[in-house]
Amino acid sequence: MIDPFEGITKNLIIVGTPKCATNSLEQYLRDRFSQEVRRIEVIWRGQEGVDDTVYRFPPDKWQYIITMRNNVERIWSNYYYFQMNDKMSLEDYLKYDHSEFSTVGIGNPIKQGQYHHWFSFWAKYDPIIISVEQMNKLPGFPHLNETGDRREYPEITESDRNLIISYLYKGVENING
Repeated sequence: MIDPFEGITKNLIIVGTPKCATNSLEQYLRDRFSQEVRRIEVIWRGQEGVDDTVYRFPPDKWQYIITMRNNVERIWSNYYYFQMNDKMSLEDYLKYDHSEFSTVGIGNPIKQGQYHHWFSFWAKYDPIIISVEQMNKLPGFPHLNETGDRREYPEITESDRNLIISYLYKGVENING
């Protein structure tokens, strides 16, 4: 794998997606580089999030980094991390637009996974886009979980995987009617 961070001299800002190894990546970059490293999870805030980030962290001084993860795994992780499994069924969660994610913009897990849509807002700033799978191949990548979440999540069943995939396939337009 080609190192996406080779030769970077700007400060680094992860404008990534929650539950996509942003904590681990932040620590990896802090350990590797001497310049400033920040993490803000604004990718789902659309143009407003881009405008605010570009104003606060200008692209001539900051390199934007966007993280992503397999959507089925990300949704499953969010469902348990935010303890939505205690509040509703997985299918209701896939339809729900919840306030727990209001700080990052979109609260629906299917809409959150529309990476191509969210990336389009950032494209002109030439962000580094990296997946969790790619991060795991970086030498010395720490695989941290500093969120304090030490609960064990159950393995996803084939029926739950298929349910998530069916909602991802349907897309955002058909979620709430």
